[in-house]
Amino acid sequence: ANSFSFFTMVSVRRASQAMDGCRRRRWTRTRIPRASSTSLLERPLTLFWDVQVQKNGARRIDLRSALQFSNQIAFPVIISLQQSAWDREVELGPIAPGAVYSVPLLYSYATAVRFRPDFPLYEWSEYYPCSTHAYDFTRTKSATCTASEAEINPIWFRVHTTQTSKSVMVNVVPYISVTNKLLCDMRIRCMDKNRVTEEGEIESGRDMKLSFISVANQPMLSIKVGNFDWSDAIMLCVNK
Repeated sequence: ANSFSFFTMVSVRRASQAMDGCRRRRWTRTRIPRASSTSLLERPLTLFWDVQVQKNGARRIDLRSALQFSNQIAFPVIISLQQSAWDREVELGPIAPGAVYSVPLLYSYATAVRFRPDFPLYEWSEYYPCSTHAYDFTRTKSATCTASEAEINPIWFRVHTTQTSKSVMVNVVPYISVTNKLLCDMRIRCMDKNRVTEEGEIESGRDMKLSFISVANQPMLSIKVGNFDWSDAIMLCVNK
């Protein structure tokens, strides 16, 4: 059994040690305050560069922002960028078909974007996120631009967003694209169950991007070559 002196003993660990000064030192952490989202001058901006070797041996350096848009549909589009710190939205464009547009550096931290074709009577699409995340991702959304007049057909397309190494690419792509790999020109006719029809001629080696046909309305396609008659309409499989 222990005596009462056991309760008044001083532990060896509590005795004075050589490193007590370091143990009792009070560390002060210096933290840099986060800049306000409304402070545009103090906000860090991300700049990307791409070095390419040309055929003549010269080096080409492309400098751009972290946000890019690629227009793969058949007509020019206008984009409208949104950010909670801005007083108003910023409209940019038009972006020509097949072109890649790099957003100006001061607007590259936009959080949402909407689209509109570069011709009258069409409204803006819904908002789609375009902000940078801490991880790489791929996202695809359906988009529609309706017309202010009921007799004008809406425009259908998809918004495909990809982030790679903090760089965001937003691709505007059509739902249906027909490529002519024959050695002759041909005509195509696409119709859905609502009798919306899109028709045109495709040269050999070219493609045609459809804009007014909805894949949700059972589209059917028929072709015509030379003086031959139109083929039977074949329903397109859009479930894949």
